[in-house]
Amino acid sequence: MSGPYDMERSRARESALKGLSRASTTRAGLVQRLLKKGYEREVAEGVAQDMERIGAIDDGDYAEALVRDALRSKPAGRRLLDAKLRAKGVSAEIRERVLDEALSERDDLEDAIGVARRRLAALPGTLDAVVVRRRLAGAVARRGFEGDVCRRAVEAALRGEDRE
Repeated sequence: MSGPYDMERSRARESALKGLSRASTTRAGLVQRLLKKGYEREVAEGVAQDMERIGAIDDGDYAEALVRDALRSKPAGRRLLDAKLRAKGVSAEIRERVLDEALSERDDLEDAIGVARRRLAALPGTLDAVVVRRRLAGAVARRGFEGDVCRRAVEAALRGEDRE
């Protein structure tokens, strides 16, 4: 005989599957979705565990897809990508592994120079050199590149070089 808890868990499972058919998410994301719908935390956690067990959610796959899509659209540094994954509730262990794999074949400096060059091309030629430098550095930093890489990329873009 099933009780109210079993019925709630069954409804939560149906809700989870319906939501996952529209958009993938992480384990943490699924739990949050179910909590917003009014399910108890214990039910939401149990359903998320069920979804992991049957392969309906996989934080590693989700993280890989998110990073791949982010890098396809625009170059990005490790800090920005890590922040995106952290915001989705991906564990530190998975974030580290996925970022190491995704960024192993990329050149941070080359990517950062590309960002700086595109931003430089969009700036009006009437700006003061200090303002140009500051805007370029800000654009590169917002894409998640480390400080030293930002500085070197700005210098290379201003000199018109490929690499410093």
